[in-house]
Amino acid sequence: MSKKSSVKESAKKRPINIYGKCKLKGELLVKEMICNYAILRFSNVYGNRYDICGRVIPAFVKQAINNETLYLEGGNQIIDFHLHR
Repeated sequence: MSKKSSVKESAKKRPINIYGKCKLKGELLVKEMICNYAILRFSNVYGNRYDICGRVIPAFVKQAINNETLYLEGGNQIIDFHLHR
């Protein structure tokens, strides 16, 4: 995890846990085995208890633990993931 809000693709990769190590190994395998590929890194969906509390999973877990009603708002959102080459 980086303390910066954005990290260049060329930055040295230093995974700090098994999850990060597995993601890196998977990306390296894709790059080695497939000549035309795209790797998407979704950062706004999942997280853990040390992550941003407003993300979907941490927010729902907190509400469930506190016996609060889970609300899904909106439904017409569109997320545009641009491919950078």
